[in-house]
This record gives sequence, C-alpha cells and structure tokens, in this order.
Amino acid sequence: FSQAIVNQGDAHALGFELENTIAAFKGVTFTANVGYTNFKYEQATIPPGLQSLSGPPGFKPFQRPNFTGTLGVQYTSEPVWQEAYVTARIDANFRSETLMTSNTISATSPNASDPAILQAATSPFVWLVNARVALADIDLGQTKAEVALWSRNLLDDREIVQYVGLGPVGSVIYEQARTFGLDVRFDF
Repeated sequence: FSQAIVNQGDAHALGFELENTIAAFKGVTFTANVGYTNFKYEQATIPPGLQSLSGPPGFKPFQRPNFTGTLGVQYTSEPVWQEAYVTARIDANFRSETLMTSNTISATSPNASDPAILQAATSPFVWLVNARVALADIDLGQTKAEVALWSRNLLDDREIVQYVGLGPVGSVIYEQARTFGLDVRFDF
C-alpha cells in the first residue's frame, strides 16, 4: 500500500459575500447574507489521471455551490413573566445546485462522464429551514433558566449532502430528516 498527495491543478475563484442585519423595529431583527463563488480549474494543469475521473470536458469542481445564503428573522419580546422574555427565530439556509463528487465515470464508460452518475451525485438547489422559540431568563432564585422548543429541517428536505462512487454503485448520505427538540438550560 502506498499513498501519494497530488495537486489537483491550478484553479481560479472569484466571488463576493454580502451580509446585512436590519433592526426593523423594537424587538424584530432581520438578517440576510448571500455568497457567490465562481470556481474553475485550469484544465492544462490537471494531472491526466485526475482529469480522467470526470470524463470530458475535464475535471469538474465538486462540493462548491455557486450560491449560498441565509435569510432569517428574530423576535425578542418585552418581559412576559417577572424578567423572563420570549425569543422566536426562523431562518432558511440555501445552497445552489452542487456536484458532490469528482468521480463521474462508470466502469462501463471509463473515458466519459456517465449521465446517470452526474444526476445521482448532484444535489439540486436546496432550502433548509430551522425554527426556535424560547422563554429565556426565567428567574429561579440563585440561577436563571431557559426553555426552548426547536426544529431543524422543518420542511423535511431529503436531498443528498455527500456522494462517494464505489465502482458500479454509489454511496449517498442524505440531509438529516426533520427533527424537533426541547432544550432546558440553567445558568449558574
């Protein structure tokens, strides 16, 4: 057995990121951010063995979405009971279509990208929505507490987040299913 570390080739990346927070009115805050990346390999610098992994037209960038971002809104109330107050937040994270592997050839067509593998290994544009509601700063004498109800992946998105080619088959990991939780925290 041996291991070699090989440069994948020279690449250029251009992009931008924009973040904004708006305190619209008392207790309500909106947040938004968007990022764009245009990533390309210089095909002439890619070692031939790596270039053949993707088939023509050459080595493909993977796990590099062009667009990513977040939209969110948070509400924080005045005290509702003693000094305790309510906070509620919902946010949505997005990622544009993303190829999840560099290996897009099959055993039956070793010199060209396999359309079935390209389709199976590509995650479409994805929105992941999360929410949380909490009662915070509950006075318990010597300590304070917080009780929160939350949900992750509220819309139950099931798109792929990872793909590994294993010869004639592929191994896929999907987004974690919708989950709910209850947190209770004590501050001493």
